[in-house]
Amino acid sequence: AGIDARVEVLAASASRPAIPPSGVGIGLEVADAASVYEHVTEAGVPVRTGLWTTPWGHLAFEVVDPNGLVITCFQVL
Repeated sequence: AGIDARVEVLAASASRPAIPPSGVGIGLEVADAASVYEHVTEAGVPVRTGLWTTPWGHLAFEVVDPNGLVITCFQVL
């Protein structure tokens, strides 16, 4: 059975001020990176890198949250 997950990127506010990340990123494994990439770009999310295949066999792309945190979405091929 698969695991469904949802990640929301929250903007800073008066009650939750932005703290720029330093030296950290998030890797998010997804079942279908191309479909997630299409959904993200259609939603207008700024994409840092387009889809690429890594030397270790992942299909991946990156987005950056409003505070500068890099989120790498990847699919194991």
